[in-house]
Amino acid sequence: MYCKSREFSKAFSIFDNLANPDTVSYKTIISGFQDSRDALAFAYEMHSAAIVFDAITCSVLAHSADCYELGFGIQLHCLVFKLGLNSELFIGNALVTLYSEAEKVFFVIPQNDLVSWNSILSGYAQEGSFQW
Repeated sequence: MYCKSREFSKAFSIFDNLANPDTVSYKTIISGFQDSRDALAFAYEMHSAAIVFDAITCSVLAHSADCYELGFGIQLHCLVFKLGLNSELFIGNALVTLYSEAEKVFFVIPQNDLVSWNSILSGYAQEGSFQW
């Protein structure tokens, strides 16, 4: 609630007072960060606390990272495979948007949908590499 209403300091204060934060509480905070680097740093903290990343967490992180965090994108992609989440369509779409060489992910998604196509076009537009 506080993240959605842009009262991030209150949300973070509540999180800090949780005795045992879980995946949902971590995802909520990650989605509230305005700066992608802060979101990624918090994700490292989540991983260090042995909180398991699920499909939604991976998707949120892929969307939080921008094209400058390619190293993180590669690590996240490896984690997606390790967790067996590589067939999740929305994770594939998020990774397509993240990667500069989006076709590598795009063409292994089992069934591309409209979001898949928009993701690859967005990735091309962000990096300026699409040519007619």
